[in-house]
Amino acid sequence: NRKGDLVRAKEYFEQAYNISVQLAEQYPDEKEVLADLSGSCSSLGEVYRQQREFESALPFLEQALKIEQRLVVLNPGNCNLEADLAISYLMVGEVLSRLGNDEMARSYEERAFSIMERLVDIEAGNRQLLVKLAWYCSAAVDDFERCCKWEEARQYQALTERVRSRQPPI
Repeated sequence: NRKGDLVRAKEYFEQAYNISVQLAEQYPDEKEVLADLSGSCSSLGEVYRQQREFESALPFLEQALKIEQRLVVLNPGNCNLEADLAISYLMVGEVLSRLGNDEMARSYEERAFSIMERLVDIEAGNRQLLVKLAWYCSAAVDDFERCCKWEEARQYQALTERVRSRQPPI
């Protein structure tokens, strides 16, 4: 059942998070270690989000966001990291919205949109990145519609269509 799967996933991601924290303490400047810690934070935050435990999800998603901001600075021009950063902005924005902080959520969502829009323009030939952006833009449309944020849903729908139109054929 789904609830049991989430409980097991949470246990697994908590273990991964604890290991990642220990490694990050030992190797604070290792990009791969930081990326693993960011992934662990995102995964754990996502499990809490799926369980609708938004207050528990937020610190993990914010920690992932901070790490990804650092990784983007350490790896200028890495569009995959920038896409991950945009996705984290979206995830934090959604959780803030669910917690009733719509104004702050909007600022995170706008940052995500700005990054994604720029990436679509400069990475038109990067099929893998465009597929990733299309998936997350489409998911954002669903999330915005669930929250009755029609303007944001239209904005992300238009971006989804732009992303899909730029994907090179297989």
